[in-house]
Amino acid sequence: MITVALCGTMMLGAVGCGAAEEPAVRERRKVIIDSDTGGDDAAAILVALSEDSVDVLGITVLAGNVNIDQAAANALMTVEIAGKETPVYKGAQTNLAGTEHETFSIFGEDGMGDQNLIHPSREPEPQNAIDFIIETVETNPGEVEL
Repeated sequence: MITVALCGTMMLGAVGCGAAEEPAVRERRKVIIDSDTGGDDAAAILVALSEDSVDVLGITVLAGNVNIDQAAANALMTVEIAGKETPVYKGAQTNLAGTEHETFSIFGEDGMGDQNLIHPSREPEPQNAIDFIIETVETNPGEVEL
């Protein structure tokens, strides 16, 4: 079973920010974040990575706000800013029809305000995002939230 939670700006609420009641001992939630990593998703990723109750197993990226390569770079830079080593995986380059997604972003061409700040020191993992998701869910049945 996979529990699905909204990512991006909705993730802020999903990780329990400002929750009224916290149990005394809480198991960390295993989460995979799937994102097109514009500015809104970067903020949500930072919150999730800083939350003690969340174990971000990986970040998978796709085209949306920006192309897939820029989405990966944005996610990697966000992970670096958070001081983490969370792996980032790229999804498919094209849709099922074989065409690339046409991107449009209110966050600028790089999805992060075009301030030339995105220069990650790491590369995305060589494994495809889909294979990572399947492998992780099979290894942790009933425990992973996407």
